[in-house]
Formats: sequence, structure tokens, C-alpha cells
Amino acid sequence: MISLGAASGSAEEGAEAVTTSDAGTHGFSFGSYGRVVGASDLRGGSGKQLNVVSFGPRLEESPYLELDFRYRFDGADGLRFDVVTTTAITDALFHLDGDFDGAIALRNAYVQASSFGLEGLRVWAGSRMLRGDDIYVLDFWPLDNLNTVGGGASYAFTETTTLALHGGVNQLRDRFQYQEIEVAGPSFETEQRIQVDRLRALGSVRFEQQFRDIAGSGIGAKAVAYGELHSLGSGVYRDDNEVEIGLPAELGYTVGLQAGAWGFAPNAFVNLFLRHSRGLAAYGELAIPQGTSDGLRVRGAQMTRLALSFNVESRYIGVTGGGYLQWFRDSDDVAYDPDDYSEGVFAVRPVLFATDHIHQAFEFSYQRRRPQGLSARTDTYLEPAIWKVGVMPTVSLDRGVYSRPQIRLIYSASFLNAGAQDRYPPGDMRHENAVHHFLGAGVEWWFNSSTYE
Repeated sequence: MISLGAASGSAEEGAEAVTTSDAGTHGFSFGSYGRVVGASDLRGGSGKQLNVVSFGPRLEESPYLELDFRYRFDGADGLRFDVVTTTAITDALFHLDGDFDGAIALRNAYVQASSFGLEGLRVWAGSRMLRGDDIYVLDFWPLDNLNTVGGGASYAFTETTTLALHGGVNQLRDRFQYQEIEVAGPSFETEQRIQVDRLRALGSVRFEQQFRDIAGSGIGAKAVAYGELHSLGSGVYRDDNEVEIGLPAELGYTVGLQAGAWGFAPNAFVNLFLRHSRGLAAYGELAIPQGTSDGLRVRGAQMTRLALSFNVESRYIGVTGGGYLQWFRDSDDVAYDPDDYSEGVFAVRPVLFATDHIHQAFEFSYQRRRPQGLSARTDTYLEPAIWKVGVMPTVSLDRGVYSRPQIRLIYSASFLNAGAQDRYPPGDMRHENAVHHFLGAGVEWWFNSSTYE
């Protein structure tokens, strides 16, 4: 996926920098992100993405599609409204399961207003993804990536100084956050009673300061300070034995920093990220907390992440890559707990530009996970790791690592150590083989996306 605004230090951002609003036209515009891959494991089965870390390399990703629709209204006094909807379709392809049903999600449905009296101010409300810069080779946003229903505002003090605030909610239909139970009605019939209704409240703040064309060198830099607050109300949950269990209110927070630079080489950028989360926020806003302490509390949980992304190009070669290190501890008091872990991954993708349209890409990656306890499957200590090597001949719209659309022939080989194999049950082909192949054809595109403003 992609981020917005080439000036923020990501070369991939330039691929979608011109949207309806940027081009200054009125009315309707359409944009899209998509990828489709069909692959074999060269053993008669389907090609599989194998990872042992939370966010592994994206080379073997499954199909995914976003359709982005925007309509712009311009008032006579300069007022502007943008109505944005983004529909996402997951990997349920009819060709691969014979089922016409597919999983569809509404990722964005919001309205944004600007130029209504205070220059530089934008306000929005609705359902929205809020994202900053990503690590493309991992399809991962290491600092800010929220899914929320609410509203927010951003104010550009200058062209290089911006503050954004947001407040919203979300809720998972998990029985610890929302539970309905069957009870007797007034006339001997049964009816549903809401037993648990715990809404997660989210708030975020993001401050960005850019430094453009430093000392006339053409080099730019930026610094980002970021924070989140999470809260979840209390409730009383009823388990399968009809026992009512109190669920305490929870809080959590995230603080983070990002430093980036660009312009030091053609289409070059580098970003460093640091994120630390405590309590409820350590699990992420769409995760169900596990490993609770006495009283089902999660306030002792913590996660720390250090991440890197980069890109650099010349006329004949480009190199993009990134990775992260992450440390997680849940809230229980178990000293040797396999749910507590440290993990890391690094991937690099060199691309040779044979012509403007014929590219030869390679990818090399390594990932490893270190749990703090014994495996429940084997009752031994496993430290799974995977090496990956990929080769990807490509037909591209233009010369450049992030030029899209692209049509690709993809081959990758994954080399699993014993710990990675033992994550799967005996008899599973992923357990029985230390080397796994992935051979297929794929395509990726993006254009006119307003998702990442």
C-alpha cells in the first residue's frame, strides 16, 4: 500500500500525489489500490505466505482490492467539501474457491471540509483510516495506523508545520466487548438482552515539522511526534457456565517519534520510527487482549517497536527495503510466557531497470521470533526463523521502484528452521518440509488514491 505526499519523504508517495483535489478539478474522481496473485507451491498445492513474525515480507501476499470514490463540492466563497468512500475486497476470489460470496469492508466513509474561514484548517467526520508512512516491503505502518469512526481536525500553521487531532470509537463483535444473551420474555417467548457493550474510545495527536531544501542542497527532512489514548468501559460478561464475570475498565497510551529525510539521491528517502505502547494500546486497536493479569486487567502490557524504511534509485538500479524490531510483554505474571516475545524482520528489494518498462527485481529477507517460554505444541523452546529469496521479472509503467501498474512473474523460496517447522502440526506440509516454493503471476496497481491524506 502507499502513503501520501512526496514531500514527506517516501518515494512511493509520488505515485498517488495527484488526486482530484490536488489537480484542482471539480466533481467526481475514482482511484484504486489492488493486487492479485495466483501461485503454486510446486508440489501440487497453492502458493503460501509463510511468516513467523507479526508483519512479514509482502512478496507472497494474497489478493486485495480497494476502490476509492471521491466527490468534491466547491462553494462560491471558496468553501470545499470532499466526500470520500473506500470499499475493500479481500482475497475471496471466485476463481480460487468457486463461491460467489466475498468479504467486503467499508474502509472509508467520511466528509472533509476546508477553506471555510481559517486558511490551513481542515475538519472531517465519519469512518476513516488514519495512516502515516509505511514500510512498503512489509505492507506495514509502524507508527500510526488507526481505524476509527469519529472526527478530527488538522491545521497547517505553515507549509511545513502541521498539527492533526482526532477522536473516535470502534468496537469488535467479540463477546468480551459485545455480548447478547437469550432470556425469557414477558409472554413465554425468548428475547435477546445486551449483556456487554464496551465501546473503545480512541484519541490521537500528530505533529509534523518539515525542513525543505536545507541550505539549498535539495535535501529535506522531517520530525514527527505522535500519541494515542485508548479507553474501554467496564462490563459484566456471562461465560458458557452462566457465571457472570466482571470486566474492568481499561486505559492505554502510545507515544512515538519519526525522523525522515529525502532528496539526498534520486527518488531517495529514509524513515526511522520509534513507538512505545502501554496497557490497552499495546495490543493494537483491533486486537482482543490476551494474557491478562488477575482481575482480567491489561494495564501491565507493553510493546516497544523500532523500525526503518528506505529507498534510493539511479537510472539503472533502485533499492528499497525496511524492517523492525519489536518487544512485547502481556499483563500476566507468568515469568516464562510464550505469549511474551521479541521479534525482528528485515527485507531488501534491489531492482534493475533494464529499460523504462522491463525491470528485474530480487528480494532477500530474514525474520526471527524469540518467545519467552516453551511451545504449547512441543513443550520445548522454539525460536522460529525464516530466510527468503525472491526473483521477480516485471513489466512496469515507467522506470522506478514505485512505478505502477506492474505485471510480475514471482518466484520465492522460504527456508524454515526447525522452530518454524514445529509451529505446524505433524503431517502438515509446512511441518514436513524445510524449503517451500512459491511460483506465480501477479499484478499491483495504485492511482488517484485519497485514502492517505
